[in-house]
Amino acid sequence: MPVKTFANIQAILVTYLATLPGIAAVATKTGTLAASGMPFVRVQRIGGSDDWFNDDARVDIDVFASTELNAWQYSENVRLAMIGMSGHDFSGRTIDHVETAMAPVWMDYQNELVFRYVATYVITSRLA
Repeated sequence: MPVKTFANIQAILVTYLATLPGIAAVATKTGTLAASGMPFVRVQRIGGSDDWFNDDARVDIDVFASTELNAWQYSENVRLAMIGMSGHDFSGRTIDHVETAMAPVWMDYQNELVFRYVATYVITSRLA
């Protein structure tokens, strides 16, 4: 009998968000930011919970760009894409629900050439 697992939400999001128009790169670490160009999207699972059947993954998504306006615009594009994941299959896993826990907000990146917006989402998927 195969072992059931929860979805690797970070891997699903990296693959999915990389398909958005205009995004230079998506990764789980900012170490590739300089080499990848901007806009750059970082995906980080920061926690969550489960009820033995559903996984509620809490994920931060940072959008980095060369202007504050671009960072905001791309973070809003990401938000719409995230909300649109509900009820669809990705990498053989169904995303049941996506909730915006914190809408995109500006966060200092301590680099005057890089602007960052951060949002938090809760992504619900099932054990499979």
